[in-house]
Amino acid sequence: MRRLLTLFCLISSFVFASAQEQTTQLTLFNSFKPAVIHMASGKDIKHPLANISLKKADLLYLQGSFTMEANMDRILGVEISGKRFIKIGNQLAECLDTVGTNQLFCISIIDMPAFEQQQKNNKNITNLDLSNNQTSYATIDLEPEDDRTLPLIRVFYYRYNNEIIKVHEREIKRRVAKEKMHMYKSILALPDFSWTRRESLIKLLKAISD
Repeated sequence: MRRLLTLFCLISSFVFASAQEQTTQLTLFNSFKPAVIHMASGKDIKHPLANISLKKADLLYLQGSFTMEANMDRILGVEISGKRFIKIGNQLAECLDTVGTNQLFCISIIDMPAFEQQQKNNKNITNLDLSNNQTSYATIDLEPEDDRTLPLIRVFYYRYNNEIIKVHEREIKRRVAKEKMHMYKSILALPDFSWTRRESLIKLLKAISD
Protein backbone atom coordinates (compact mmCIF):
# COMPACT_ATOMS: atom_id res chain seq x y z
CA MET A 1 0.00 0.00 0.00
CA ARG A 2 2.83 2.38 0.88
CA ARG A 3 4.58 1.59 -2.41
CA LEU A 4 1.34 2.23 -4.28
CA LEU A 5 0.91 5.61 -2.55
CA THR A 6 4.50 6.57 -3.30
CA LEU A 7 4.06 5.63 -6.96
CA PHE A 8 0.85 7.66 -7.15
CA CYS A 9 2.61 10.72 -5.71
CA LEU A 10 5.47 10.37 -8.18
CA ILE A 11 3.06 10.09 -11.12
CA SER A 12 1.05 13.09 -9.86
CA SER A 13 4.24 15.15 -9.54
CA PHE A 14 5.30 14.18 -13.04
CA VAL A 15 1.93 15.09 -14.53
CA PHE A 16 1.97 18.48 -12.77
CA ALA A 17 5.52 19.21 -13.92
CA SER A 18 4.71 18.18 -17.49
CA ALA A 19 1.64 20.42 -17.53
CA GLN A 20 3.57 23.52 -16.49
CA GLU A 21 4.13 25.97 -19.29
CA GLN A 22 7.69 26.06 -20.63
CA THR A 23 9.72 28.65 -22.53
CA THR A 24 13.11 28.71 -24.24
CA GLN A 25 13.41 32.49 -23.95
CA LEU A 26 14.62 34.81 -21.23
CA THR A 27 12.38 37.63 -22.44
CA LEU A 28 8.69 37.97 -23.24
CA PHE A 29 9.40 38.93 -26.86
CA ASN A 30 11.89 37.00 -28.99
CA SER A 31 13.57 40.22 -30.09
CA PHE A 32 13.83 43.82 -28.91
CA LYS A 33 11.08 46.04 -30.28
CA PRO A 34 10.09 49.73 -30.33
CA ALA A 35 8.36 50.81 -27.14
CA VAL A 36 6.53 53.75 -25.64
CA ILE A 37 7.40 54.05 -21.95
CA HIS A 38 4.95 55.89 -19.69
CA MET A 39 6.90 57.59 -16.95
CA ALA A 40 5.74 58.47 -13.43
CA SER A 41 6.55 62.10 -14.25
CA GLY A 42 3.79 62.10 -16.86
CA LYS A 43 6.13 62.00 -19.85
CA ASP A 44 6.07 59.37 -22.58
CA ILE A 45 9.46 58.22 -23.87
CA LYS A 46 9.96 56.31 -27.11
CA HIS A 47 12.74 53.75 -27.24
CA PRO A 48 13.66 51.84 -30.41
CA LEU A 49 14.74 48.59 -28.74
CA ALA A 50 13.02 47.34 -25.60
CA ASN A 51 11.82 44.06 -24.11
CA ILE A 52 10.46 42.57 -20.90
CA SER A 53 12.52 40.21 -18.76
CA LEU A 54 11.02 36.88 -17.73
CA LYS A 55 13.37 36.82 -14.75
CA LYS A 56 11.93 39.87 -12.97
CA ALA A 57 9.12 40.98 -15.32
CA ASP A 58 10.89 44.33 -15.58
CA LEU A 59 11.78 46.50 -18.57
CA LEU A 60 14.96 45.89 -20.55
CA TYR A 61 16.41 48.16 -23.23
CA LEU A 62 19.46 48.19 -25.44
CA GLN A 63 22.15 50.80 -24.97
CA GLY A 64 24.77 50.21 -27.61
CA SER A 65 25.79 46.55 -27.28
CA PHE A 66 24.61 46.33 -23.66
CA THR A 67 21.27 45.17 -22.29
CA MET A 68 20.15 47.48 -19.50
CA GLU A 69 17.52 47.09 -16.78
CA ALA A 70 15.26 50.12 -16.46
CA ASN A 71 14.65 51.84 -13.13
CA MET A 72 11.13 50.56 -12.44
CA ASP A 73 10.50 53.22 -9.79
CA ARG A 74 10.19 55.78 -12.59
CA ILE A 75 7.85 53.75 -14.83
CA LEU A 76 4.07 53.46 -14.83
CA GLY A 77 3.60 51.34 -17.93
CA VAL A 78 4.87 50.34 -21.36
CA GLU A 79 3.48 49.67 -24.81
CA ILE A 80 5.40 47.18 -26.94
CA SER A 81 4.32 45.56 -30.21
CA GLY A 82 0.66 46.51 -29.73
CA LYS A 83 0.55 45.13 -26.19
CA ARG A 84 -0.09 47.32 -23.12
CA PHE A 85 1.55 46.76 -19.75
CA ILE A 86 1.09 48.46 -16.40
CA LYS A 87 3.33 48.23 -13.37
CA ILE A 88 1.92 46.15 -10.54
CA GLY A 89 4.26 46.16 -7.59
CA ASN A 90 7.55 46.44 -9.41
CA GLN A 91 6.63 44.15 -12.32
CA LEU A 92 5.07 44.71 -15.72
CA ALA A 93 1.67 43.10 -16.24
CA GLU A 94 0.12 42.71 -19.68
CA CYS A 95 -3.48 43.84 -20.18
CA LEU A 96 -5.27 40.79 -21.60
CA ASP A 97 -8.83 42.10 -21.78
CA THR A 98 -11.07 44.98 -20.74
CA VAL A 99 -14.68 44.75 -19.59
CA GLY A 100 -16.12 48.22 -19.04
CA THR A 101 -13.80 49.81 -16.50
CA ASN A 102 -12.50 46.43 -15.31
CA GLN A 103 -9.45 44.65 -16.73
CA LEU A 104 -7.52 41.38 -16.61
CA PHE A 105 -3.72 41.54 -16.31
CA CYS A 106 -1.02 38.91 -16.40
CA ILE A 107 2.58 38.87 -15.16
CA SER A 108 4.72 36.23 -16.89
CA ILE A 109 7.83 35.14 -15.00
CA ILE A 110 10.24 32.21 -14.76
CA ASP A 111 9.35 29.86 -11.91
CA MET A 112 12.64 30.07 -10.01
CA PRO A 113 11.96 27.29 -7.43
CA ALA A 114 10.96 24.91 -10.24
CA PHE A 115 13.98 25.99 -12.32
CA GLU A 116 16.37 25.34 -9.43
CA GLN A 117 14.83 21.91 -8.91
CA GLN A 118 15.15 21.28 -12.63
CA GLN A 119 18.84 22.09 -12.43
CA LYS A 120 19.31 19.59 -9.62
CA ASN A 121 17.40 16.87 -11.45
CA ASN A 122 18.88 17.31 -14.91
CA LYS A 123 22.65 17.06 -15.23
CA ASN A 124 22.42 18.04 -18.89
CA ILE A 125 21.30 21.59 -18.05
CA THR A 126 24.19 24.02 -18.39
CA ASN A 127 24.74 26.86 -15.93
CA LEU A 128 22.36 29.79 -16.21
CA ASP A 129 22.80 32.25 -13.37
CA LEU A 130 19.49 33.96 -12.62
CA SER A 131 20.12 34.44 -8.92
CA ASN A 132 22.12 37.68 -8.91
CA ASN A 133 20.72 41.18 -9.07
CA GLN A 134 22.36 42.05 -12.38
CA THR A 135 21.33 40.47 -15.66
CA SER A 136 23.61 40.37 -18.68
CA TYR A 137 22.79 38.80 -22.02
CA ALA A 138 24.99 37.97 -24.96
CA THR A 139 22.59 38.37 -27.88
CA ILE A 140 19.75 40.62 -28.89
CA ASP A 141 17.30 37.73 -29.09
CA LEU A 142 18.36 36.43 -25.65
CA GLU A 143 17.83 32.81 -26.61
CA PRO A 144 19.51 30.09 -24.54
CA GLU A 145 22.46 28.53 -26.29
CA ASP A 146 21.03 25.00 -26.09
CA ASP A 147 17.62 23.37 -26.05
CA ARG A 148 16.94 23.91 -22.36
CA THR A 149 13.44 24.91 -21.38
CA LEU A 150 12.52 27.15 -18.48
CA PRO A 151 9.36 26.69 -16.38
CA LEU A 152 7.02 29.65 -16.70
CA ILE A 153 4.26 30.84 -14.40
CA ARG A 154 1.60 33.42 -15.06
CA VAL A 155 0.22 35.51 -12.21
CA PHE A 156 -3.16 37.11 -12.90
CA TYR A 157 -4.62 40.33 -11.55
CA TYR A 158 -7.91 42.15 -11.97
CA ARG A 159 -8.50 45.85 -12.00
CA TYR A 160 -11.91 45.54 -10.40
CA ASN A 161 -13.93 48.60 -9.42
CA ASN A 162 -10.76 50.72 -9.65
CA GLU A 163 -8.79 48.38 -7.37
CA ILE A 164 -5.90 46.12 -8.41
CA ILE A 165 -6.37 42.69 -6.81
CA LYS A 166 -4.65 39.36 -7.30
CA VAL A 167 -6.95 36.82 -8.93
CA HIS A 168 -7.80 34.53 -6.04
CA GLU A 169 -11.14 33.09 -4.97
CA ARG A 170 -11.03 34.63 -1.49
CA GLU A 171 -10.02 38.08 -2.74
CA ILE A 172 -12.68 38.24 -5.42
CA LYS A 173 -15.55 36.74 -3.42
CA ARG A 174 -15.29 39.40 -0.73
CA ARG A 175 -15.57 42.15 -3.35
CA VAL A 176 -18.40 40.83 -5.52
CA ALA A 177 -21.73 42.58 -5.02
CA LYS A 178 -24.60 40.45 -3.69
CA GLU A 179 -26.54 40.77 -6.94
CA LYS A 180 -23.54 39.32 -8.82
CA MET A 181 -22.90 36.43 -6.46
CA HIS A 182 -25.15 33.99 -8.34
CA MET A 183 -23.28 34.64 -11.60
CA TYR A 184 -19.97 34.38 -9.76
CA LYS A 185 -20.83 30.94 -8.37
CA SER A 186 -22.23 29.78 -11.73
CA ILE A 187 -18.96 30.53 -13.52
CA LEU A 188 -16.91 28.77 -10.83
CA ALA A 189 -19.16 25.71 -11.17
CA LEU A 190 -18.42 25.29 -14.89
CA PRO A 191 -16.52 22.02 -15.54
CA ASP A 192 -13.77 23.74 -17.51
CA PHE A 193 -13.25 26.67 -15.13
CA SER A 194 -9.69 27.20 -13.91
CA TRP A 195 -8.07 30.00 -11.91
CA THR A 196 -5.04 29.71 -14.21
CA ARG A 197 -6.83 29.85 -17.58
CA ARG A 198 -7.08 33.19 -19.32
CA GLU A 199 -10.42 32.27 -20.93
CA SER A 200 -11.97 31.33 -17.59
CA LEU A 201 -10.83 34.54 -15.93
CA ILE A 202 -12.16 36.69 -18.75
CA LYS A 203 -15.51 34.88 -18.54
CA LEU A 204 -15.58 35.45 -14.77
CA LEU A 205 -14.72 39.12 -15.13
CA LYS A 206 -17.57 39.60 -17.61
CA ALA A 207 -19.97 37.88 -15.22
CA ILE A 208 -19.13 40.07 -12.21
CA SER A 209 -18.77 43.37 -14.08
CA ASP A 210 -21.55 45.92 -14.52
